[in-house]
Order: sequence, then structure tokens, then C-alpha cells
Amino acid sequence: MSNENISAVEALQAVLPRGAANAKPRAQLAKELGLSDRNTRALIEEARGEGLLICNEQNGRGYYIATDLDEIERTWRQMRSRAIATFRAARHFRRALKDAGREVH
Repeated sequence: MSNENISAVEALQAVLPRGAANAKPRAQLAKELGLSDRNTRALIEEARGEGLLICNEQNGRGYYIATDLDEIERTWRQMRSRAIATFRAARHFRRALKDAGREVH
């Protein structure tokens, strides 16, 4: 990131394409931003946390900023499904901790 006057999230927003047809692989985003893959993933999550509608349809094409409601809905459904699967798996870990006498909140 050559311009130190812009934030990392703004730099990400500047290199992210608009629309699913223009999706850009994370490796390319990392290269353009001068970041590691891990830092690029963290930056994407930070930007999403700030409300930037960054989509990735898990089809290998990459990331993009949503341009219509269909793109937003596809990403929302995908994220929701992943969250539900994570909580289902986590309940077994919680049960094991409780069975071992650990207090779990």
C-alpha cells in the first residue's frame, strides 16, 4: 500500500472489483495490497465488520463488492449456512467440556 494517507480498508476497497463477474482471487488482492494471505483475510473480515459488502461465493473466482441484492443474498445464505454448521459442530466441544466439569458460557 503505497499511499499512507488511506486506511487499509480503503486500500482494500480500492482494489476490490464490483460485481460477481469481476471477482478477484485473494492471492491477487494480497499481491496488490502488499500483504500476506493471512493479513488479507483479516482485512476482508475487518472491512466486512465495518459494513463493506464483500462477497465470495466459494467457487474459486474470488472476492468482489456486491452490486445487487442477488449477490448480497447469495453471500448472506452462504455465511448463514457456514455459521449454523460451525455452531452444530461446536456443541460437541461444549458438551465435552461440560461433561468434564468445566464451566462453559
